[in-house]
Amino acid sequence: MPEPLIATTSTIGPVPARFAELKDQVALILGRQLDSDSLFRCGQFINRVIKELNTRPWKALLTSGTNIATVNGTKTYAMDSLFYKESKGQRLDANSKPEYTLRYQDWESFQSRADVQVETGKPTIYTLRNVHSDGLIEFYPVPDAVYTHRVQYYARITQLANNDDTLAV
Repeated sequence: MPEPLIATTSTIGPVPARFAELKDQVALILGRQLDSDSLFRCGQFINRVIKELNTRPWKALLTSGTNIATVNGTKTYAMDSLFYKESKGQRLDANSKPEYTLRYQDWESFQSRADVQVETGKPTIYTLRNVHSDGLIEFYPVPDAVYTHRVQYYARITQLANNDDTLAV
């Protein structure tokens, strides 16, 4: 039985940066011609793989983060819509050093207490929501001043559509 082909940078060249190059590499590995139909099918295959990867816990590869400055009396903030799952939330001190680790609560549990979420103060709990890629984060208690929070999360891999799109992992 022949040895399986293991794709390495020495067998397939440098790691492709653009979608067009990635489609070419997949077509070559699969022994396909570089015609438009084969390249279109390779693109569909690549995006199916990306979709499948986004359902799995590839946490080590895809950790991202953002800093959010709260506003007095505002509990909901926009966030990157590519987040998949929470990782860690922290309140930062004036020197951008972690001061307090926030407790994460899933969206449904957090919303079930919405009628009692009138307390204000330094946030201790946060939740994330990403329905229809709206990307929201909420804090409790409702911030009573400006606080900076660092939120780390596991990001989704973006689908590729145009030949110049790049795969970011």
